[in-house]
Amino acid sequence: MKLSELDYPLPKELIAQKPCRPRDRSRLLVLDRKTGRIQHRRFYNIVDYLNKDDVLVLNNTKVIPCRLIAQRQSGGVADILLVKQDDKNESLWTALVNFNRRLKENETLSLVNNDSIKISLLKRLEEGWQIRITPAIGVSAKGGSPPDGRAGASGGKDLEKLGKMPLPPYIKRSKTKDTYLKQDKINYQTVYAAQPLRARAWSIAAPTAGLHFTRPLISRLIKKGVRIVYITLHVGIGTFKPIKTDNIEDHRMEQEYFEVSPETTRILLEAYRDKKRIIAVGTTTTRVLETIAGQVRMLMVHPWLEKQRVMRASLIRGWTDLFIYPVRSIPPKAGVSSNGVHQPYPFKLVNALITNFHLPRGTPLALVSAFASRNLILNAYQQAMNKKYRFYSYGDSMLIL
Repeated sequence: MKLSELDYPLPKELIAQKPCRPRDRSRLLVLDRKTGRIQHRRFYNIVDYLNKDDVLVLNNTKVIPCRLIAQRQSGGVADILLVKQDDKNESLWTALVNFNRRLKENETLSLVNNDSIKISLLKRLEEGWQIRITPAIGVSAKGGSPPDGRAGASGGKDLEKLGKMPLPPYIKRSKTKDTYLKQDKINYQTVYAAQPLRARAWSIAAPTAGLHFTRPLISRLIKKGVRIVYITLHVGIGTFKPIKTDNIEDHRMEQEYFEVSPETTRILLEAYRDKKRIIAVGTTTTRVLETIAGQVRMLMVHPWLEKQRVMRASLIRGWTDLFIYPVRSIPPKAGVSSNGVHQPYPFKLVNALITNFHLPRGTPLALVSAFASRNLILNAYQQAMNKKYRFYSYGDSMLIL
């Protein structure tokens, strides 16, 4: 499949700069994959489409405010996104640094809102930089530190207070005078975000499909009999890294860490066995479910051992680089366009998907195009644009049935 087949034009005014308030009043486009029928609702109407014993799976990862604004001695301002903290030395980080002029190795920057904190650019990497922050910056319990308290244990500064939320660049905020700073720390986080179990593990982007849920809406779903479970995938640069290859099959995803509890595994197995719907909230949740599908289905090999196997099940954890994209259904003939000759990826666990409207030429758009079809998705996107839906992270949502 050509990358150009995942492209579409979007008016800039439809890129949401702030979320809907309250969250569950965002608009909801409901797409039926079998008929192509489209309905236009509000997100709180999601209750009408979920049934008793459906299993709704959400990603409860927590986003940390890992965006820092630093200044060169010459006065220029650099935007720094902390991607990963070193496992052994908490002052060392891998980071993406955005600056409109060339930066130099061994250059030292100062944090704009606290010039006592220095950021040294140690080494340019294939993507990003290795940097040292002194004094070390830790992540407080409020910001999602691991239970052992290792992050920031040396008494380093608190990233929760110093950093900004890692909003995508299409959400425009002032680098130095950000009036939305406090609101974004609430808005760019799901209401069910949880503390990570793994040391120094967190997300650098939100699982945005989950931003529409409110606690009252979750209570309504539970009251209806919907079974709600959680997985964890810590969103890294792999989720939003653009596809740069002309043939999308040549793209390689970055690995991202995930965890699935024994209780969630048990409920997924029961739903699969009893042919109940499994509804994924977001592309990150979908990727985890399809990654562990083989392990869940293996529990069905010997039904008489099923109960013992599930009772003995331990936490499923690991790394996934699963890239889901449309699979070509028939080989294209010479001189014939390949448009429209794709079939959905063979999903194993996911029966329905709640998702946002995604950027062109990205892996999330490839995934939803695999779940429905490229033509259905792009038609739905066009209808959404015609009706002035709001797009991307703070925008409106889709339910694909």
